[in-house]
Amino acid sequence: MESERSLCSEASLCVSFCATTARGSWMSFALFKKRRSKQLSCVGQMEETNIDDVRDKARLWQAQGKSWHFHMLTPTCALNPRKDRFAFVLENGTDHRSYVVYSEREHTQAGQELVRMLHGDNILDREEARTGGGGEKIQEILRRIEDLNDRRIPWHHHMLFPDCIFNRHEGKWNILFEDTEREDIVELLYDQEPVDDLRKIEVLYYKEI
Repeated sequence: MESERSLCSEASLCVSFCATTARGSWMSFALFKKRRSKQLSCVGQMEETNIDDVRDKARLWQAQGKSWHFHMLTPTCALNPRKDRFAFVLENGTDHRSYVVYSEREHTQAGQELVRMLHGDNILDREEARTGGGGEKIQEILRRIEDLNDRRIPWHHHMLFPDCIFNRHEGKWNILFEDTEREDIVELLYDQEPVDDLRKIEVLYYKEI
């Protein structure tokens, strides 16, 4: 059985980008939702399915070399229009198809399986996550995550691919961190896939599950 996870300033965005580091600015949930109203409406247009179908589709698309990725949205997530359910979103950028699974619990095992499929088996390697300092902004986020984990306060993040329906910064990789305690969001933009920075966050995320 899959483990469960309980429900638990205006600023200019990322003006400087490079391959391995990014700058970002914090904004409120309300401002984020206002700026993302078009992207958030996409969730309601997705085809509903079940988690086994999501797994099967991801494996098939991976074998076919298609562009795909997924999101795990909590009920408090700024990207989730449904506040009574978790949402597991699967996107196919090649065929422009999107699917969603609504549930009363978070499908963490499916998330671990798919994140390894997307980014490699070492994406959850704790030892490798300790290597490399990372940029100033990712370090700021990591310090905040560790504080939230210590106090067992829920938080979450997203890796928005360049073709992601939630990503208004088209063509950029976008790590989005949601601080539900402060109701703040920060986006870090990159020209290339930020696997090293993402690994540091993923390890802390699954550590608490």
